[in-house]
Formats: sequence, structure tokens, C-alpha cells
Amino acid sequence: MRTAGVLLGLLSIVLARNVYIGSLNSGIWIFQQNGDGSLSQVGNPVTSSSGFVALHPNGQNLFATGAGDQYVSYGMQGNNLVYYNSLPGHDGQECWTTHVSVHPDGKTLFGANYKDGSFVAYSLWDNGALNRRTFLNVPGTGSHGDKTDQHRQDGPHAHMIVTSPNPKFVVGMDLGADRIWVWKYNSQNNSLTPNRPRSFSTPLGSGSRHIAFGRDGNYAYVVNEIACTLLVLKFDQTNGIFSQVQLISSLPQDQQGQTSISAGEIRVHPSGNFVYVTNRNTWAGDMNNIGIFSINTTTGMVTPVAWEPSRSRSPRGMNVCPSGNYLYVANEEADNNGNNLFAFNVDTSTGRLSLFGSYSTKGSASDVEFTYEKLSPVPQPTTSRTFSSTSRHSTSTVTPSTTTSVGDISLGMDRWGGDMDNMPVWADGPQGCQQQCYSTSGCVAWAYNTCDGGNCWLKNSNSSPYSSNCRATGTIFGRV
Repeated sequence: MRTAGVLLGLLSIVLARNVYIGSLNSGIWIFQQNGDGSLSQVGNPVTSSSGFVALHPNGQNLFATGAGDQYVSYGMQGNNLVYYNSLPGHDGQECWTTHVSVHPDGKTLFGANYKDGSFVAYSLWDNGALNRRTFLNVPGTGSHGDKTDQHRQDGPHAHMIVTSPNPKFVVGMDLGADRIWVWKYNSQNNSLTPNRPRSFSTPLGSGSRHIAFGRDGNYAYVVNEIACTLLVLKFDQTNGIFSQVQLISSLPQDQQGQTSISAGEIRVHPSGNFVYVTNRNTWAGDMNNIGIFSINTTTGMVTPVAWEPSRSRSPRGMNVCPSGNYLYVANEEADNNGNNLFAFNVDTSTGRLSLFGSYSTKGSASDVEFTYEKLSPVPQPTTSRTFSSTSRHSTSTVTPSTTTSVGDISLGMDRWGGDMDNMPVWADGPQGCQQQCYSTSGCVAWAYNTCDGGNCWLKNSNSSPYSSNCRATGTIFGRV
């Protein structure tokens, strides 16, 4: 027999969420998301170019691609951003800082430099300031070939770098070379080494721009900017290897073949059931839209559902809020009323969108990211329980409840992979999700959406938790 005394995690109630909009010519805008999904403008604390932004998992730092080919660190103080420091993406030459992200462990910032095709990593000080830079070198060749854009594919052009759902891999998108580069990440010393194989080749001339992973991490979805296609890939989370599953146009049938259109952003719905792609045309308003595709969660393959107008030209950025109820699209051009940020309700059964709000960032909007504020944590009761070392169940006859310790609860954390069939299910709070896992045969761990609540993913395998906004996760004692 062994005794496990457990203090349940501190539960929090979501009060409000901030929405951060990156803009190429008007800086960073902050909006507060209200309960009905509408936005209230908070401020424009940064007015210099900040095309893409990324939030630190601790909720205390924000990073941006900045003017002068810089990566910039800010401290988040209430509804204000306080400048910490900035470092160049490259020394002595133009590099065009294009994308930025943070590893879930909060120790490393990643950047993609479009013009010179380089990927970079910065170690972070404890306060979130940028420290040492490392170049993640890749071969310096473009795609070339009959179907390539000789201007945008004259050499490597890095466009995005993100961490995979299994946080031991980092993935870089190279639009110029039609490549997806993969590195192994060592969390002990924050080092990166090329994976084997070190890259996956996307279709020639496609211009692979951005990537989004499915809910369980087993599939990835790539938007190809030049070809206007959506590429579905199988992802081996153990070895970091991609393989092609499906290639489909991101455009409606009557727009396919139009060379004036380019694809932009891609996002997977938090449920894992839908993927959204933006298509852009700076001249013809009716060719700017959001492609909606349903996902077969077993095969990863997608099926077109509909195309929703983006309401103004060139939708460069777009994101679905963690609750899955609202989608926001950031356009580079404004409509006749001067608005370029549009809010849509999401029909969570079909993925379809319906417009309900419009806002202005007074400039070219290009990215949408979320954070949230919480009420003061409320401590939950602590209890000690005795468990058998060979049994899944407590030797006590007490039924698990919100005040009984049957496992651990970690707020602000998530787990990749291992989702059981027909997920997610509904649960009443993190402890409700924990109880469902405890009561389900084969469930060893769980993850829960803490922002708007309800979605609970039961898991039949356990992986290391990683920092993630709007999530709580835990395991069941005696099952792992």
C-alpha cells in the first residue's frame, strides 16, 4: 500500500480575454473580448511595425516582429506593453523578420526571416528579455522548376516557425524552397539539432507558408500560398517525420486557376473538427474569403464546407478563440467604413461562420492572438487518500468528486496525443473532466478547456504536460 496526499490545483474562473492584433504599419492593438464575443478597444500601446506577435506561456511577456528587422520583447502590465529589449534577426543585412513563436517551456523564442531565408532561436532571460541568438541553418536553395514563382522562390524564404504538439520537435516553413524543416529540441539546454530526415518536400512550386496541427497532433495542415492549396500531412510524433495524405484547393471552384489570388493563414478549430484557410486578392473584393473545411479525425482528410467572405481585402491573419465559438479575421485593407478586423460566430456543429462585428486597427492588420485574465484563484480542499500499488481504484469507498483527490490537476498546462475515440466530451470544470476520466475504463489522463469551459478530452496514454493558455490537465493516480 502507498499513501498519496494531494493538493488539488487552484481553480480559476475566466473573467475576460484580451485579443492582440499585430499590424504591419500601426503596431500592436489590444481589444478585450466580451462575453458575447464582441470586442472593446483597449489601446494601441505599440505604434511601430509589429506584423506578428506571440505570447509567453507565463502570460507576462509578449514578443513581436519589429521594425528594422528586429525581434522585440515586451512586458505585459495590465492593458499596457512595456518595452524590454530587442535584438536583430540578422547582423549587417536585411532579413525581414516575418514570424515569431515561443516554445511551450518558455525558455526559447523562435523567429523566421523571410528575405534571407534564415530561422533563428533566442534564449530568454527569466524576465522574458531576449538573450543569445542561434541560427538554425538550412541549405540556401530555392525551389525552382516549371511551376514556381521565380520572384518568391528565387531562394529560401522562411515564413513560419512553431513547436509541434510533441514539444521535442520544432518545425520551420520555407515558402521559397517548398520545404518543411524539422529540428529536435533539447529542453535541458535549449539546443536544436536537425532531425533525420531534416526536411519534408512539399509539392513543387506550392509556396508552403503556414502550418497548423490537428487536435491530437497526428495530422498537420499546411496552407500553400502560391498554389492556393491545403496540404494534409500525417505526422509521426515519435520521430518527427511528415508524410502526405491529401492535397486540395483552398479556393472555391469558380476561383481556381486565378493567379491574382494567394492563400494566407491557416487555423484548426479547438475541437479538431474544422480547419480554416484565408484566400487573398488585393484587387477584387469578392475573391477574399475564409475557406471552411471539415476534418475526418480518423483519417485527417478534409472536405470543403463553404467559403465565407472576409468582408474586406487581403485577409492576412485569422484565429479561432480557445472556446471555439468565435473567429476573428485581420485584413490588410479596410472596408468602406474603415474597418479591417471582423468577428464571426462559429457554428460548432458545421464550422460555418456568420458575421456579427467589425472593428478598425487603422492600418494593415496581419495577426490575431489571444490571452485571458482570471479571477483570483480559489483554493480547493486538500485530502489524503490511500491507493493500492496494484489497483487502479482507491481502497476507500468514497466516490470521486470535486473535493476528492483521485489525481492531479495542473492549470495552464496541456498534453498532446492519446485522445480516446469521440472526443471531446462535455464536463463541468476541470474536476468534472477528471471525474469522467476516473470513471472511464482505459482513461489515464485528461485535458480541459478552461476559458469558456465544457470541452474535455479523455486520454488513454500519458505524455509530458506543457504550458498552454486556456487548458488544464491531469492524470489519475494508479493508472500511470
